[in-house]
Amino acid sequence: MTCLAEKNRILFYVSGHGFGHATRSAEVIRTLGENHPGIGVLVKTSAPQRLFANLPALIEGVTVSEIDSGVVEGDSSLNVDRQATVARLGDFLKRCDEIVLAEAEYVRRKRVSLIVADIPYVAGEIAEQAGVPCAAVGNFTWDWIYEQHLAGNGDGEAYLARIRRAYRKMACYLRLPFSHDTDSIPEIVDVPLITRPVKSAPRDVLQKLGIDERDRRSPILCAMRDSTWFDVIARAAAASPDRLLLYFGSVEKTLPANTRSVVLDERMAFPDVLNVCDAVVSKLGYGTLADCISTQTPLLFPPRSNFREDEIMVPLAPRLLRARPIPLHDFESGDWTPHLRELERMPQPVDSPAMNGAAVCADMLAKMCEEC
Repeated sequence: MTCLAEKNRILFYVSGHGFGHATRSAEVIRTLGENHPGIGVLVKTSAPQRLFANLPALIEGVTVSEIDSGVVEGDSSLNVDRQATVARLGDFLKRCDEIVLAEAEYVRRKRVSLIVADIPYVAGEIAEQAGVPCAAVGNFTWDWIYEQHLAGNGDGEAYLARIRRAYRKMACYLRLPFSHDTDSIPEIVDVPLITRPVKSAPRDVLQKLGIDERDRRSPILCAMRDSTWFDVIARAAAASPDRLLLYFGSVEKTLPANTRSVVLDERMAFPDVLNVCDAVVSKLGYGTLADCISTQTPLLFPPRSNFREDEIMVPLAPRLLRARPIPLHDFESGDWTPHLRELERMPQPVDSPAMNGAAVCADMLAKMCEEC
């Protein structure tokens, strides 16, 4: 394939479903900037642009763009609305041809050398149309996720066939841990876990959180990022006066005195906060699980419904981390203490996975880009 680029330039198409796709792509991009500074990077995503802030100067632009339909959460972030998910998927597929034509023109105009998808399937069709290679990075493919939602749907097989055709146009799949078997992408290369480093000293993080180093209360992070969980946090804090409960964002209502708001910025990222906590209470997700493994922060997770990736992550998590589920009733009622104590008593895991996935992926993508 002939390279049309005046310089090596990679375009990342990143799913905006959750934060995990964006945070791991950002870590790969950061590593590209450190190890391969001659490569330029463009990003298109529906994830918050702040997740790509403070990266090396190789990023030439981050554009808000709808490049997949993800899933639609139900009445909380712990369940998926299947009907709404299928409806959104159908609407997106109707617009796919138009999206492919517009994006292929963008790729040619920007003289992109390589497309990387985490992990929108439409990127495969865009790459073919534009005449450039495409590499996928991820721990699941969308056809696998949608299978359970499309069961019994009259259009289901056609939808899945379209998605799989698009994936087959990709050159390779850099498959992360916590993944499933697939033949949707022709070449599969298993790569290590992508994690993010701790950058701030614990003392600095505690100071920024307003926590005295001499405070002996156990800090627990509730990493549920939407405001629907503030009442749960209030109940958990009231029931655990010997613990400090940290939460994201701000809330107008009064919370117990043993709570602290967490605002992430360039001086305090998610792994930095995890590093000063005795445990985290959060739904499972690749990003949270990977960062907890990296910092060895124990994880207590409430059950989710209709998230197929939990079929893999729930049984694997305790092999790599002190991790255990908490029943939904106990989570919502704030009765966390017995489960946190059980978490503390768990033995350290014996498995220690490689966590240099960002460097491995960056090197492979740089090589693909140079060879285009």
